[in-house]
Amino acid sequence: MNLLQGTRLILAALCLAALGSCASIATLDSKSDATLKAMSDKLAAADQLSFTAYRQMDSRLKELPNQMTNATIEAHVARPDRAKAIAKGGGDERHLYLAKEGGAIFSPKTGFYARFNGFPTVEQSIDKISSELDIHVPMQDFLGSNPYRNFRANSDTITHEGVDKIGGVACDHLKGTRAELEWHLWIAQSDNLPRRATITVKEFSGKDHWKADFKKWNLNPKLPAGTFEFTPPKGATEIDIVVAE
Repeated sequence: MNLLQGTRLILAALCLAALGSCASIATLDSKSDATLKAMSDKLAAADQLSFTAYRQMDSRLKELPNQMTNATIEAHVARPDRAKAIAKGGGDERHLYLAKEGGAIFSPKTGFYARFNGFPTVEQSIDKISSELDIHVPMQDFLGSNPYRNFRANSDTITHEGVDKIGGVACDHLKGTRAELEWHLWIAQSDNLPRRATITVKEFSGKDHWKADFKKWNLNPKLPAGTFEFTPPKGATEIDIVVAE
């Protein structure tokens, strides 16, 4: 989980899994293992997928003054290499495009955009732009081809906490722990798809410092090719990506 890599990435992205880094292998019970694997297999089997998530983030986790705390995120994937995420909130908006030919990030509000290299898979693109460019993909843990591996590789323990209803849907409730945080994930029993995820950072008071509710899952959206192509609008200005030390 890239939020598990340290506070800086938690503040920047608060995602649940870090690609390409295996700090530990979680111990988990048989029910947790089966539930997590069923979700992972379901997502991985989709050549294309789309979903919408409403994300809420504690203001103490903000790194930048203009960083969105609450946002609606629309995500699309076409395997193996294409993904797109649009985040909208607080009068602001961000667009992120991934493709092996090259990716881009765009702010309609400012008219600024930047381009970066692409890679053969969505996972590789997420890993590279996160580690090298400090660009974080919203909900990235549910876009890759093996969420099971990433959740296990970067948790100390994963347990099954029973069955809860989220939006009237019966969901298996999983809890994962690390020294610095605790995450919870609710996976619908009816279709093995995530319905809610939360993260509590232990150094902060309260709980659920990051929360996402998932809606509108579509594992066969038949996305048009142009979905993943970024064409700068008239008047937009290209800028370079500068990674702060």
